[in-house]
Amino acid sequence: MPFMDEQLFWGRQLQILGLAFAPLPARKVNAQSLAKAIQKVLDSETPGNNAKSHSRKMQGHNGVAAAVSLIETQLSRPRPV
Repeated sequence: MPFMDEQLFWGRQLQILGLAFAPLPARKVNAQSLAKAIQKVLDSETPGNNAKSHSRKMQGHNGVAAAVSLIETQLSRPRPV
């Protein structure tokens, strides 16, 4: 249930990847719709299975080393005076 724009953006990104269901609109949510959404998550194995699949794919990428390399490259560039 996003409250700010970037939360809605990332919620939709998770939905696109199959890692979450559609974000609940905060202005329209009530106890019944929230309970229904929670039950949907509890009843479904799909997001968890998709998360495991994405995790396996990500493990082969060594993201930490790639991030460190990108940062070091940026820091080693000459800076304009």
